[in-house]
Amino acid sequence: MGRIITVISGKGGVGKSTFSANAAVFLSKLNKRILLVDADINLNNLDLIMGIQDQIIFNASDVVHKRCNAGKAIIKNVFDGLDFFPGSINPGDDPTEVVAGICELLKELKGDYDIILIDCPSGVDSTVRALAKISDASIVVTTPDLTAIRDANRAAILVYGEKTEDVRLVVNRVRPKLIEKGLAPDIDEIIDNTEVQLLGLIPEDIKIQIYSNKGILAHQVKKSRSAKAFENISQRITGQEVPLYKFW
Repeated sequence: MGRIITVISGKGGVGKSTFSANAAVFLSKLNKRILLVDADINLNNLDLIMGIQDQIIFNASDVVHKRCNAGKAIIKNVFDGLDFFPGSINPGDDPTEVVAGICELLKELKGDYDIILIDCPSGVDSTVRALAKISDASIVVTTPDLTAIRDANRAAILVYGEKTEDVRLVVNRVRPKLIEKGLAPDIDEIIDNTEVQLLGLIPEDIKIQIYSNKGILAHQVKKSRSAKAFENISQRITGQEVPLYKFW
């Protein structure tokens, strides 16, 4: 039986979707069968980050309302071992009904994958709550900014409240020189304020920001420090005992 892992953030703009896309690819490179789900039903853009927007024909809303089956909506083998499910909604459809349908569908698909990785909407709304209820683990993504850290703590409290005990923290866009100069919170301070165990760190990487606009992910970018960070985090997600990747 596979695991369902929700990726949440609290604050928007911290790189949650970019993390989800890259983590999914590196998990598949570990010979894991992965389903990546874009569960931001209103503001979905994971297909753009993956560079597969032209392949989307059906979505979660179509599956829930039986306009097609899940097999037609899921994009197979975006990368080897990685499938993609567009969790968007069609105009006029009830969001609550679609989210409930997504949850039921993912529980059914759990046995077909090693990991179902869900990119949740930002914030702590009812969609995140519903997805947290069916998840086995959650990854909270933040940046070294006070507002993002506070919101990450609130998101963590939400998933703890839904009985998700396995919650881990990823700090994105880390700039060691700012931390050394006292211009950004240090990692221990971030861990203390979010009250979440650290899973991994990702360096600030302008290449990833540039290439993501072209649907190119970290594993395709030469000499990308963030690619090594995603690889390290993916290994740790699968339970491998590898040390934290330090890029300073």
